[in-house]
Amino acid sequence: MSNNYLMGMHASQFASTVLPGIGLLLPFLLWLAKRNEPEINHHGLIIFNWMVSLLLFIVIAVLLIPLGIGLLLLPALAIINIIWIVRACVQVNKGQVPTYPGSLFTVGRGIK
Repeated sequence: MSNNYLMGMHASQFASTVLPGIGLLLPFLLWLAKRNEPEINHHGLIIFNWMVSLLLFIVIAVLLIPLGIGLLLLPALAIINIIWIVRACVQVNKGQVPTYPGSLFTVGRGIK
């Protein structure tokens, strides 16, 4: 499988900077288009796990806004997300299976 398609799947999360929400939809659609290929399915599950974890972290941060903590957490989560996506793209380019540290869920982990 081409690393370019896999990198595109991970990098497509940045699409939300242009149109909010599309960064959730685009990686999912790329995954669905070729999920019968084991490597793409594995990367799709990795991305899905990270996106669900990040969404949960954002909900918690929003709930903590009245305490002032959420105002610090939201920008931190945005920065962490950017770093993790870039890191995943670099790992894919090197032929490695990327990880998103902090991903809470294990859906599909261990699939190769």
